[in-house]
Amino acid sequence: MIAPFLTYDPTFLFQTHPKNSGLGLRDVKFLRSRLLQAAVAIDTLRKNGEQGWEDLPFQEKDAQKITARAKDLQRSFTNLLVIGIGGSALGTKALSQALGRGRGGMSLSVLDNPDPQTVWTWAHQPKSAWKRTLVHVVSKSGKTLEPLVNFLALQPWMVRALGKKGYQRHVVVTTETDTRSPLYALAKKERFELLPHPANVDGRFSVLSVVSLFPAACAGIDVLGLLRGGRWIEETYRSEGPDHMAAQFAALHYLSSTKFGRNIHVLMPYVPVLSGFASWYRQLWAESLGKRKDGKNVGPTPVASLGPADQHSQIQLYHEGPDNKLVTFLGVEKFSKAVPIAKNAGALIPEMKKASGMDLGEILRMEHLGTAQALFDDRRPNGTLIIPNLSPESLGALFQFFELATALIAQLFGVNAYDQPGVEAGKKEIRKMLSERT
Repeated sequence: MIAPFLTYDPTFLFQTHPKNSGLGLRDVKFLRSRLLQAAVAIDTLRKNGEQGWEDLPFQEKDAQKITARAKDLQRSFTNLLVIGIGGSALGTKALSQALGRGRGGMSLSVLDNPDPQTVWTWAHQPKSAWKRTLVHVVSKSGKTLEPLVNFLALQPWMVRALGKKGYQRHVVVTTETDTRSPLYALAKKERFELLPHPANVDGRFSVLSVVSLFPAACAGIDVLGLLRGGRWIEETYRSEGPDHMAAQFAALHYLSSTKFGRNIHVLMPYVPVLSGFASWYRQLWAESLGKRKDGKNVGPTPVASLGPADQHSQIQLYHEGPDNKLVTFLGVEKFSKAVPIAKNAGALIPEMKKASGMDLGEILRMEHLGTAQALFDDRRPNGTLIIPNLSPESLGALFQFFELATALIAQLFGVNAYDQPGVEAGKKEIRKMLSERT
């Protein structure tokens, strides 16, 4: 068996504290039959073609084609601007931040808000910069307001810099091949390159599809490595079932919400470049689980935090505020760079003598472990996810782990993980306001 790309330690969630602040093993065992039922429901959606996110890690041929196309484009372009929002942007941002720019890759930027100042800066970049810039417009439905207005604001500037025909080869569109999609209609009309969005994969579950694989490949990221990590999660889950760490994660978060009222779920990476991943998790957890069920409002509230910065911001609340939070720490076992503290640290600052020669990565681990222990000592349960390094495989495993856990906990809550009526309600009102504009 290959080495694990991700591990989960829930020790501090269980009743190992003298005052029994956590869950008991019986609680999780009690859910075993329900986790089995959840697995069947999820697999049924996969087999009948309604949901395709579980199969994405196995689509190596598609990833190879994406990689080949990205290498072709790297010969002509040095910059990639992704225009999207939500699931069409957050996964791409998380990958770019965590893995950076690979050899020969394009510089990757994401425009996910119709902010006049940011769009103005892009619009007014020099003609020479536009010539080196590829634009990737992403919207599954092709109707999402923000990416459409951002592209339409930039389009005249692209035409001015590149010419009517010239600008067309600078645009790649990812949307459903549906004639009801305005973005699809525009792509056909303007002869933009089209990379179809999978119809049975919702935006927040699409990070291992062309939505994020294409920009990642353009940035020089190993997208086959991403799929290897996601595939490892899927294969181990299909083998282990309810005993898999994603199933345990879902069960523990469900029980913490329903039994103890800990319905604020904090993800706290101790790696600054994973702050974007925490933002991606926040959307996935919130949109998938915050629903109305039988006339009641259900769903935990996700919080994106960051250690150690938030030790000096949010941790005080987690220690002594309302006991309604469950914290999951996210750490890296080994960093690619070693940065030691000065060997003469004690001579410079006597209190720092013990830190002389230590690596900053070790300091980060100590801060994480100390914070986790201190929370537990205050009877505030918490868990820890660890990836061995910042690699495409580990990131792919993280994405698939959380998608799987989300689908499972949604089944436990009895809600549909794949709709978003609250989001659609806001979109409806915006469309109404636009239609009434004179």
